[in-house]
Amino acid sequence: MTIDGPVVTNHKLYAASPTGKSLTLASYVSYNKDYGYAEQPPTATGYSTTNWHAPAYSNSKSSQLSKADRIEPAGKDMHDEFNTSDANPNNDGYRELIQKPVTGFSDPPNIARFRMYNQASLKVLVSQTTVGANPPTQTVTILGHDNNPVDPAVAAKVVDALGMRSSIYDRREQQNVSVTPIDVSKFNAAVLEMNTAANPDSKFNGIVYFSDVSPDGNKRAFRLENGAQLPTTEKPVDSPPNVRGFTVATDGGMYIKGDYNTSGSQPVPSAVMADAVMILSNNWTDSNASNPLHGVDDPMNPSTTLPGTQRNATATTVQTAIMAGTIPTGYDPTPNDPYNGDNYGPSGGAHNFPRLLENWTGVPFNFKGSMVQLFTSTMFTGAWATGDNYSPPNRNWSSNPDFAKHPSPGLFSFTTYSRGPWHRN
Repeated sequence: MTIDGPVVTNHKLYAASPTGKSLTLASYVSYNKDYGYAEQPPTATGYSTTNWHAPAYSNSKSSQLSKADRIEPAGKDMHDEFNTSDANPNNDGYRELIQKPVTGFSDPPNIARFRMYNQASLKVLVSQTTVGANPPTQTVTILGHDNNPVDPAVAAKVVDALGMRSSIYDRREQQNVSVTPIDVSKFNAAVLEMNTAANPDSKFNGIVYFSDVSPDGNKRAFRLENGAQLPTTEKPVDSPPNVRGFTVATDGGMYIKGDYNTSGSQPVPSAVMADAVMILSNNWTDSNASNPLHGVDDPMNPSTTLPGTQRNATATTVQTAIMAGTIPTGYDPTPNDPYNGDNYGPSGGAHNFPRLLENWTGVPFNFKGSMVQLFTSTMFTGAWATGDNYSPPNRNWSSNPDFAKHPSPGLFSFTTYSRGPWHRN
């Protein structure tokens, strides 16, 4: 495996590969913690250090690897606002980026300005109830940037892009998840409709926020489908980032089904932000979700499986930035000691950050973008394991250098200075 983009962590960094495999770091690598960098995996992962070896460096270890100060992803001011000991639920950490602000409590300005819910020009709230209704009733509320209902013509097109919420089994979570499908190919109609508005604040800014506010306590998620071509307001590569791009955020989970952002020669600046991000291949079928990885035994011939019951992946390409949570090594779900237990064992490492649910053996998963982990998942807390959950793909991964010029909408902020002459008044 070769990582051609930069690797940055505000904590310890472990980089190693097992005997017979190789890991090459091609760009700069930085870590922060005083007790430093280890090229062998820690004991808590359960891996024997005798079977692992240090990575290779394209240039040299001394020129690429360094200890660095913390890099605050949304500015130091935001980090300084965090406080988990007070009564305010709106300042508890970086997961605030994907959460709606809790009403009745202050939303600190330095957090509020980066909160994806506050930045989004479309806020899609889905609620479904099964009480006294068969089939269940689904209500969709669509708000604009100002938290007022959007134009009815825009709302109709957004609703047209949404499917009915339904339960899908997630092998890693070991339970059903309530999933609302999003047909990305239909979203462009809503974008075009928004951009006919006379008020500039009513136009699409590239950010959509989704939340399932159903009254039940189910794990909930959305699923991006038919996303080979993303909606944008302009096509040219050199279009300004604020009018070109597509960022999707949610406080729940997000599944990406099939090829995403692959249309055309240049991917659209894109980001997917969620409690956890799960990749489903082009071959994914909901009806097989709860089946064993390699299929259901044929009752007439127990030595074989019924055709078409396997969770077999096919080649899939995803080009986007991913910001999501993870379950750290040694995670303990008990509230009083969340990070020091051994209940969950290893986290799976950075190469398992995008969660998989299929048999990917020998199948390429092509990824181009970046991966950002800022918090621990609070909804999708299933332990990492391969086994019957998934088998690893051939990972053809690379960074997207165009992000430096055209970042995805939202989250990023820049301050520029222009030097000019002094004048005495």
